[in-house]
Amino acid sequence: HRKNDGSLERTASFSVSLTKGVWFCFGCQEKGNLRQLFDLLNEPVGSRLDAILQELRTTSAPTYNSTKPRLLEVFDEPLPEKVLGAFDECPVALVEDDGFSESTLQYFGVGYDRRNTRITFPLRDITGVLVGISGRTVTDQHPRYKVYDSEFAAYGLAARAQIRKSTILWNGDKVYQESCFRKLTSPIVIVEGFKACMRVWDAGYKNAVALLGTYLSEDQRWVLERVGAPVVLMLDRNPAGMKGM
Repeated sequence: HRKNDGSLERTASFSVSLTKGVWFCFGCQEKGNLRQLFDLLNEPVGSRLDAILQELRTTSAPTYNSTKPRLLEVFDEPLPEKVLGAFDECPVALVEDDGFSESTLQYFGVGYDRRNTRITFPLRDITGVLVGISGRTVTDQHPRYKVYDSEFAAYGLAARAQIRKSTILWNGDKVYQESCFRKLTSPIVIVEGFKACMRVWDAGYKNAVALLGTYLSEDQRWVLERVGAPVVLMLDRNPAGMKGM
């Protein structure tokens, strides 16, 4: 850019972080994510993406910083995708009682765990890696929703520590990744739970995400800020939801 007097800026006033995916100009105060930077430079994302990825691969990993969001942690042992095959049944209650189409349930990977009589919802990190399973009871089990840990032993997998729900923004992996390659044309709709997210998605608002509760964690906020799109809050209309909004 040019300075206020019209002359070219020749001092080192621009900073970009490839690990955080953000940039800032100390001269004109412009800032944004990498996609927005490519837009300002009138340069297609694809022409630079390979070079950026190669630089990330050859850069030594930074030391752990506790101030960074926990959702950036790398899972040493993500769940194998094949585990979803154990829940490859249609949850009839969501079709008959809630009116969801089978195609919608398939898109979100929703299934049914006959052994534990729970409807299953896959939990993915922002890269799309399967890191957990949440099961909703169809009987009177407690708790109503449970993030699986010891249940995996029945399917030939080691028991796992429960994933922190605060690091998950359900359907956020699709929204976040899409925003890296093109500008979102519609706002992000934030809801509380799985079914609300699928209802909003069914209504045509594909940038729907669920907090899995009424509390917006710093990890979830990190994702939303870097997507760079307006948000619409649609938490439940009850005291907890209103306080959350």
